[in-house]
Amino acid sequence: MVSFRVPSAPRKRRQGKHTAHGASRRGIILTPPAGSSVTAESFSPGVLNSLNQVLRSDVKSNVTLTHATVEGNGIFLAASRVPTAAEIQFVLKHVRRTFPNKTTPIVHSPATLTSYLKIVDIPHVPASPKEWATKQHEAFMYALDKSPVGALLAKLFKHKPRFMRASPHSDSCWAWIDIHDTVSGSNARDYISKFISVRGVNCQIKADIAP
Repeated sequence: MVSFRVPSAPRKRRQGKHTAHGASRRGIILTPPAGSSVTAESFSPGVLNSLNQVLRSDVKSNVTLTHATVEGNGIFLAASRVPTAAEIQFVLKHVRRTFPNKTTPIVHSPATLTSYLKIVDIPHVPASPKEWATKQHEAFMYALDKSPVGALLAKLFKHKPRFMRASPHSDSCWAWIDIHDTVSGSNARDYISKFISVRGVNCQIKADIAP
């Protein structure tokens, strides 16, 4: 008698506790060029109705754009379901016609998540309480710029790093950083456990728990 094992289904990669959802994928994220007058308020009920009408008439789509909100430096058009790639490109084409810009058109930005990291054992920069946060930030960013790992990580920063001393009398501090990440959280995994040299000290990147 020949026996065999049925291969088990591949395990789904679990999203780490350091990664949190950003804008829902039930919508479209648009990014106007720097200095553009186009904002979330530009997408009035009339503009959204026009987009919904051409979606139904031209591509026979049943997706409905419901409202617009601010999303980082962009605009989030909420939808009744997750739009397809074709629907996103169709909406983008008509948005560009509605708000033309010959030099730098509005672009679509894929939905991302936020991952939360911390960097430990950073040397404390002596400074007055009023100046400490600024001086610490300057020293930290300078170190990142000089580090191959740090320079790439800095490009993913979503907000300005936050610092706190390890203890009131400690000569080291921690930095908390929020980064743009993929839906699977792969950016954070690329950096967790790596080191950045800050003022001659190797400081490790660790995962932090999402709020």
